[in-house]
Amino acid sequence: MIEFLKNQKVLVFLFLIVGLVGVACGDDDDDNDDMMFDARQVTYELAANSNDGPVSDGVAATATFQEFTADQTIVRLELLNGSTNTTVSHPAHIHANTAAEGGNIVYFLGPLDGLGAAPGVSYHMVNASFDELIDFNGYINIHESNAAIGNVVSQGNIGSNAEAEVQERTIDIMDNGRTQEYTLDSMSNGGAIPNGLGATATFTELNSEQTLVTLAFDNGTTNTNLCHPAHIHMNSASEGGDIAYFLGPIDGLGAAEGLSYAIVDESFDFLMDYDGYINIHQSNADIPFVVSQGNIGSNAQ
Repeated sequence: MIEFLKNQKVLVFLFLIVGLVGVACGDDDDDNDDMMFDARQVTYELAANSNDGPVSDGVAATATFQEFTADQTIVRLELLNGSTNTTVSHPAHIHANTAAEGGNIVYFLGPLDGLGAAPGVSYHMVNASFDELIDFNGYINIHESNAAIGNVVSQGNIGSNAEAEVQERTIDIMDNGRTQEYTLDSMSNGGAIPNGLGATATFTELNSEQTLVTLAFDNGTTNTNLCHPAHIHMNSASEGGDIAYFLGPIDGLGAAEGLSYAIVDESFDFLMDYDGYINIHQSNADIPFVVSQGNIGSNAQ
């Protein structure tokens, strides 16, 4: 059973994501092909950090680490008061040493979209084991933006530098979640990435109420000081439409991975029939510049 889970990385990822948000398939539904998995997790408090930027008082946050496989851990960041209501996305990282000492970036985390309607939550898969991270000599910074990376809005020690209780929880999820992949075309624009970028959007069924959306640029990071916000919009790409669902911003810095994760609170079937399309934008400040775009749901062929 354990070997099966290790070989089915997407499935295990779903186990952990659902555990983080506290959602489970119904135990009384005999028709559900559910699986049970015990995973450890720990939550660290990140304090609001005063700075010289537009979020001058900083924002309090939490970082939850949860086991994935023998060498990977999911990190969920949450701003405690929700979105910062700004036109930036806030990149985040695990840094070496204590916050008082300071240190270089060791692991990239998921940027947090600052727009008013955004959820104030991000996810990222870190290529380090749970045991390694809870013993790691490090801290987390959430920054104002890549362009103003010196302004830190939230900060807290983790691992060997923090006291936090490791908990174990049982996660319950269907074992036969469906997956659909969509191609997003590169879009010419007048911005910093004038030729756009090809990308892929993968929708994976979590349970009857939630779907995981993973975005990945075809050529990895954009090597810019930007975070690229992404959304599901209403209607087809040719018609255009308002934002319906926020997805994970993709960090553009050179060492970043060029991908993001998000959970959409809709069923897989609903999204497969949805009249919509995905835009990945240059940035929140230059949101009219679209670098990747593609139809999804009922509009995809």
